[in-house]
Parts: sequence; C-alpha cells; structure tokens
Amino acid sequence: MSRLVLRFAVLIIPLLFILSVLVSLVRTPPEDSGAGAIGFAACKLPCWAGITPGLTPFAEANELLGQHLPEYQIPTFLTTSTLTFQTIAAEPMISGSLFYDGTRVGEIHLDVRLPASYLLDRLGTPDCVWVVRGSVPLIVRVYWERNGLSTGAYFIFDRDAGWQRDMLTHYLQMSTTLSCDIPGILPWRGFARAWRYEEMALGEAVP
Repeated sequence: MSRLVLRFAVLIIPLLFILSVLVSLVRTPPEDSGAGAIGFAACKLPCWAGITPGLTPFAEANELLGQHLPEYQIPTFLTTSTLTFQTIAAEPMISGSLFYDGTRVGEIHLDVRLPASYLLDRLGTPDCVWVVRGSVPLIVRVYWERNGLSTGAYFIFDRDAGWQRDMLTHYLQMSTTLSCDIPGILPWRGFARAWRYEEMALGEAVP
C-alpha cells in the first residue's frame, strides 16, 4: 500500500506544480499587499522570506519558508542541493527553488509576477542588462547588484514596446553570483526600447 501511495505522490506532485505555474500566468498581482503576502515583507531584496543568499544556512530554509509564506506546501521536491516549493492560496501565487552552495542558500529562483515599479522603487536604478538575442518575443534580464549580491528580473517585450512601470516580471533570481562583469552583459542605458538593447548586444550601432 505504501508503494502505491508513493507512486501516486510522484505522479501528482509535479502535476500540481505545473498547474500552479499556469494559473500564476493569468493573475495580476496587487502593487504591494500581494507582494508582502508572499515573502517580500520579511526583509529587503535581495533577501526574501527571511532568506539571504550566501548567509542563510540551507538547513534553515524550509522553516523560514513556512514562517513567511501563506499556505506554504510541503516542499514539492527536496534533495541535498535543491528545495523546490509552491504556495496554493497566496495572491499572487508563487513557486520557486532554493539552491545549496555547500553550506548555505546560494540562489533563490522565484516564478512570480511583480510590477517593474516594485523592484525599481526598492532597488533603484538597474546596473546591467542581458538580452536573449533573437528571441520572439524579446526576453530581457535586468540586474541590480547590491552589497555583493545580485537581483535579476526577467521581462518579456514586444520588440517595439517601451518600458512600463506596470509591466510584470516573469522570473526573479537572487544570487551570490554577480552578473554585470560577465561577457555579453550590457551596462544599463536607461529605459530605451527593448530592441535597442538587442542592437547593442549584436554589436550594431545605436544612435
């Protein structure tokens, strides 16, 4: 009987995770209250839900998630190097993973919809940009580097669209790995249209 239950869990848990991600795609988050309800009120970015990359012991992460996330589920996937989780009643819904760096949490990955204004108001001017060249629609990663830590947000643009304060993130990443010195990363040049960043990434002249 226990083997039957285990097989059922192995099948149903990934399905629940996928469904939670799909539902999150159609939900628009409140500007502040929803973000606070999903761990952002616990501490300042790049810390989230009481977890700071490079500082928080990995062994304490599960307990911190339970303290700071509403309707936190038992981890959907837990190994010695990764903790994957989701919430089922938060608004907006959120899912993500924590990664082990040997002793502590090295990275936090969140599948969450947040308005760009939320990050700009808290982190200020971005430091650098990475463009997925040739992608349709255009994917742009924006990075803030503070106190030796990085916060990266993924945005999806129509090629001719400009930046909007209410445009939503599609992914958020906090890490001990700094990105702005990696070859191919562009310095922040302001709120230019996304295709201009792509032209810079391709080495084309931009007036």
